[in-house]
Amino acid sequence: MKKLFIPESRKRPIAESLLYKQIVRFLQYEKLEDKFDIAFISITDGVLEAKESDGFDYGVSKVALPPKKFQSGRSWITKEVKQEMAKEIVEYLKKTRHIYGRRMAYVRGSYLEAVRMANEELRMRNPELMIKEIFTEDELAELKKRGIMWMKVGLRMPEAFEIFKKRMVEFSQEENKQLTLF
Repeated sequence: MKKLFIPESRKRPIAESLLYKQIVRFLQYEKLEDKFDIAFISITDGVLEAKESDGFDYGVSKVALPPKKFQSGRSWITKEVKQEMAKEIVEYLKKTRHIYGRRMAYVRGSYLEAVRMANEELRMRNPELMIKEIFTEDELAELKKRGIMWMKVGLRMPEAFEIFKKRMVEFSQEENKQLTLF
């Protein structure tokens, strides 16, 4: 079984987000839904299993939320908040270490920074728990060269989702290749 990490949405419950629904539809279409579990990385709540997010109490928060009249993006996310997110990710990975063979992240911005911080901590002690990023640096550079600002536009843009779909199929085929070697 593989774990796919995606960012939370502003919509609650977060399993109602457009991104989550789009990913689930793709996994069902490709008949991969039984190979991947999805978890949300939440700024305020750590790592949430998608299956369990409907009943989650979103009122409990580990970090200070943005001011009530806050309008633009998520620039309020401080380095300390990202470090707390990374810590939550590491704890989650250690707790679920024997469940998932591969861990991937389809994230951007502060979520990507938190994943990278978590990977830095894991690199020395538990490299087998590290999370692979869906996008390579070359793919991000190519999107940027084409004028597509992945980090600013968001996850639902067609160009980014096409790369996601290709990578998910590759990950599922990797598993099949490994099985046939034995």
